[in-house]
This record gives sequence, structure tokens and C-alpha cells, in this order.
Amino acid sequence: MNSGFWIGIALVAVFLARYIKRVRIRQEAKRMLQEPGLTPDNPLSGLRLSEIDEHILTISCGCGGGFRPTSEGSIRVDGRDLRVARLVCGRCESERALYFEPPPLLH
Repeated sequence: MNSGFWIGIALVAVFLARYIKRVRIRQEAKRMLQEPGLTPDNPLSGLRLSEIDEHILTISCGCGGGFRPTSEGSIRVDGRDLRVARLVCGRCESERALYFEPPPLLH
């Protein structure tokens, strides 16, 4: 067989590997959006403000790095008060928002 054949096989293998990687990234993104806290429609609930930072430290990025908070604040979505923490991955610098519904205040 000539070298053109082997070059063609190598190119197909490279494109197939890239395609599989993109499919896995899309699947991971879809899966992550179903986890509590990643959208305002599905916030984490029941955590006290002091527990939010502890929870953030348990989350890992798809690249394997850990997240650190960059900012935190309150937002109102569909009549609910939520806390939102903005995070950045220490390895790949991807950004993520994490939504929390704090427990009701006791008087």
C-alpha cells in the first residue's frame, strides 16, 4: 500500500478523535445543566450562607480543576430570592454560576 493510504487513515483517525471529544463535551454540558444549582430554575436549596463556600470547594470542573468564587450576590428570579456565586476554574479558567435558594430566615 502506498503512503497516501496511510496518511488518509491517519487523518480519519484524527478527525474521529476530535469528533468524539466534541460529543463528550456536549454530553457533559447537558448532564451538568441537569444538576441542582447550575441554573436558576433548579437552585440548590437548604444550604446556609456559611455552607455555600464549603459546597463550592467540592465542585470540580470538566478539566479536573477546582473552582474558586470570584463574586457572590443576590438575584430575584420568578418571585424567588436566590444567591448566585460566580466561579472560575483554577486550571482552565472556565466560568460557571452556581445558584442557591437560601433557607427562610427565622425570626
